[in-house]
Parts: sequence; structure tokens; C-alpha cells
Amino acid sequence: MSNTTGDPKNVNEKKPANAPTLLDKLEQASRISVPIMIPVVVALLGFIGNNLLNARQNIVEQKKIDLEYVKIAKDVVSNLKPDADPLIVSWAYQTLFQLSPVKISQEDIDQLSKNRIPLPSSSSPTLLGGARSSMTDWPWLLSVYKAGQFFCNGTLIAPRMVLSTALCVNSGRLAEYEVVTAINDGRFVRIGRRIPVIKLFIHPEFSSKSWANDIAILELGAETPPPFATISAQQSTDPKVGAFALGAALDFQSEAGSLLQAPIPIVENGICAANFEGKSAGDGTICTGSARGGATLCPQTGSAGGPLVVLNTLGQEYQIGIGSFAADCNEPGAKYGIYTRVSSYAGWIKQVVPNVSIEPIAAVKR
Repeated sequence: MSNTTGDPKNVNEKKPANAPTLLDKLEQASRISVPIMIPVVVALLGFIGNNLLNARQNIVEQKKIDLEYVKIAKDVVSNLKPDADPLIVSWAYQTLFQLSPVKISQEDIDQLSKNRIPLPSSSSPTLLGGARSSMTDWPWLLSVYKAGQFFCNGTLIAPRMVLSTALCVNSGRLAEYEVVTAINDGRFVRIGRRIPVIKLFIHPEFSSKSWANDIAILELGAETPPPFATISAQQSTDPKVGAFALGAALDFQSEAGSLLQAPIPIVENGICAANFEGKSAGDGTICTGSARGGATLCPQTGSAGGPLVVLNTLGQEYQIGIGSFAADCNEPGAKYGIYTRVSSYAGWIKQVVPNVSIEPIAAVKR
């Protein structure tokens, strides 16, 4: 009888098969699931992507519609007439503030609508190209009112003394002028304290024809607390042509006021002399702006009297200029503006205001 147990063939036939491992199971599952999952994933991604595109398109279309409504509302507000339907006027104000980035309270919207006050968007800003700022950054900036209306800007240089331009105060009666402080109110600024002006100091060589020596000091009927602006004392330490200075101006052309600031380049005075024929653009002035246009003063908006400042390397502000006049910002290519150079009048300022903070600029911050 033969021994079958020693036959390798028989041994192989009788050996049980190995159990499938976890890797074997995963491989088998992947062979089945991957072909099925690929189209499912592709379809799912397509569905999600299509929804995202549709949502984005809906947002774009809605924005277009909103902009059209804002344009219509602006037209309504800019052409208000006494007999205009109050419901239409109210709708225009609601649309302007609810569909635009500018947000104010419903109470303010109702008040603006009721009084039909021109909105900032319907008039030239005090500073073309200016960005909104805070009174925290400009605590000594004030507005000058004439006959109850916002008229100019000014800077507090002593408890009772405000620096501005002669053009702001040379044509009215003393009793018509008052200085108004401003306070922050969220995105906007509000009228704070009203202080009567009791005396005007207009530079004795001011010319209403050429606007030379356009500088004035207003004495207030009550004291205001510090801080006070620091005045540049020497022209030799003022920033040179090619440097940038920072301009600012309060804007109370509407009830919801604003504070605008902008970096403005200093250019050769000869450029302003060529662009403003017959107007003063000599050593007592600073010419600002750019041939490409950009940030500049806007005349007839209350920007006159606003400060032009630079910072030293320690971050201290020095006022080097007072806004005087500029090209019409409503005309294409408004480029240049002229500031009165305060360091040229340091002696006169010190004579009128002995306790003024006035010193040379140690080193201008670049």
C-alpha cells in the first residue's frame, strides 16, 4: 500500500485556504466602490459648484439693481423741490442709506428726510480723495460757522485762540461768527459745543484780491481744554518738495457730518503760481497736489482753514499749513491746492498768542 501522505500533490489539495486579510477586503471594496463613487463625487461637486455660481450671479445681479436704485434716489435728493411728494423723498433717503455702505439710525434718516437736508454724496467733499477719520486723531480741529452755517475749519492753538484763514472771516460781522467743536458719533461726527467769537485778528497785510497773507486768528468767548495744535516755527525745517503731508477738514455741509483726511504731496510753488494766475503762491504758501490729480482741497465746501500737518520721528504732529484755496473739484482733473505756510507767520502768531505751542520740527517722519 502506497503512502499517500508523502505525496506533495495530495498535501496541497488538502491544505485549507488562508482567510482574507483586512487589506484584501479593502482592496476588494475599493474595486467595487471607486468606479461607483467617482461619478457620484463629480456629480456632487458639479451640483455644489453650480449652486455657488448661481448664488454669486444672484448677488451680482442684486448689486446691480441696488446701484440703479441708489442712482435714482440720488437724482431725487439732488433735485428736491418744495412740492416734492414726501413719500418719494422719504423713499430716496431710505434707499441711499439702506442700500449703501453708509449706515445711520432710522431716526436720523427720518429727520434728514423731513428737513430735506442735502446729503454728503450730493455735494463736493471738503477734501477730494479724503478718507474718513476720527476726532481722536484730530482733537484740536474745529469748525467755523458764519450766520449759523458751516463755513470753514480752524485749529485750536490756545485755550481761547483758533487759527484759520483771513478769507474765512474778512467779509462778515463779528457777531456772525462762532466756533463749533465736534464729537465722534460712530461713523459720523456731530456738532458739540458752540462758542462765540469775540475778536478777530486778520493779518495786517492780507489782500482780498491776491489772497496774500491769508491767515487769521479768532479769539473765543470761552476757554476750551487742551490738546492744542503745535505750530511749525521755522521754514527751514518744514518738509521739502516731494514729501507728503497730511491734510484734514471737518465737513458739516450736511447734518450727519464727517472728518476727512488725506496724504497730499508737496510740489514747487511755481506750479501753483502757473495754475492760479493773480493769486498768491510765494514763500508764504505751500503748493500741494499732483499732475495726475488726487487728494486736494475743494473750494466753497468749508475746507478753508483746515490743517496740513507732518509728524516728527517721535510721532508728534506739527501744523505746517492752513487750507487757503484750490481748483474747482467739480471740474475734471482737479490737481492743486494752496496752503498758507504757518512758519512764515510764526512771529505774528506769537505776537497775537504769546502762549502758543510753536517750535521747529526736529526731524520729519518719512
